[in-house]
Amino acid sequence: MLAVVVAAAVTVAVGVAHGPGARPPDALAYSLALAIGVVMLGRRRWPVGILVATVILLFTYYFLGYPGIQPAIPLAAAVYSTAASGRLASSWLIAGWALVSSAFMFTFHLREPFLQVVNDTVDETALLVVVILLAQVSLNRQQRLAEAQARIAKAETDRERETARRVSDERLHIARDVHDIVAHTISAIAIQAGFVQERLGDDAPDAKRAAGEIRAAAREAMTELKALLGLLRNDHSSDPVPVPGLDQLDQLISVTRAAGLEVSASLSLGPEPLSAAVELTVYRIVQEALTNTVRHARAGRVTVSAHRGHGVVTVEVVDNGRGGRHVQLDRFGHVRSGHGLIGMTERAHMLGGTLAAGPTAAGGFRVYASLPLPED
Repeated sequence: MLAVVVAAAVTVAVGVAHGPGARPPDALAYSLALAIGVVMLGRRRWPVGILVATVILLFTYYFLGYPGIQPAIPLAAAVYSTAASGRLASSWLIAGWALVSSAFMFTFHLREPFLQVVNDTVDETALLVVVILLAQVSLNRQQRLAEAQARIAKAETDRERETARRVSDERLHIARDVHDIVAHTISAIAIQAGFVQERLGDDAPDAKRAAGEIRAAAREAMTELKALLGLLRNDHSSDPVPVPGLDQLDQLISVTRAAGLEVSASLSLGPEPLSAAVELTVYRIVQEALTNTVRHARAGRVTVSAHRGHGVVTVEVVDNGRGGRHVQLDRFGHVRSGHGLIGMTERAHMLGGTLAAGPTAAGGFRVYASLPLPED
């Protein structure tokens, strides 16, 4: 489109141009006008080369003795393209040389009045200066836009990396907790197997041998787990850390009350014990939800409830603080914003459960998790 516009403008300028003793425009003159427009097709790839080609075509037109046309008409688009591509020095240099040379051409070759040439040259210079300045403004705007997009992309990348790191850390914590649970269970198996082996008499050699094999396998697994625990904890201590459970929820609620919040608790998990993994997940979800409430919600009251029924354990923590915290979800519906929420979600998913978090209609914030119980 620009090539068509330039070709049309130069063609019209050639058609209306006149000068004393000038050669009337013919097919060659109009061909040169069209050529000035055609070369603009390569302005994005070779901006400086196109500007030079435009100047050559223009001065070829002048040397052939055709009526003079103002140089700014054919040069404006090429000068703008060169300046907008970042070649500001080339655009200033070539445009200035073209204006000075055309002034000499009009004065000495086309025999136009000197004062008229000076006046026209001043006007043409002002026009091309405006064109170059507009191109520079456009270039600066494009550079600022590119820098802003680069900063946004970098911030998004950094945020995703930080989120991935937090998820990895949380999964490592989960792995440590799982290790402690499994180590405790295997230790109990070894003790029970040893007790059975000691109680069995010589009249049941097969059962006694089986109990011994179970005890040996459990001890071997304990040795491997201790080595694994050293790697997970990334230190030289393999002493097991007590795994928190439901019996520590009262202490957790007391700490929250000591922070100045009114806490209401409703726990109905039945007489049968839950698995260590479920107890740990319930504790961690309540712990993280209460921590977020104390740190971010500016709440005065929070309600904690945990219930068991129909093969699932449901956990709910609701506060009356600021409910406007934004929660982002990925395309699978998983929480992807807020490191604490990500950790709670990971723990729920590890057990095959779900977790939802977000503001409530009353203005507070609610965390709700549903954890399936393992089948016997």
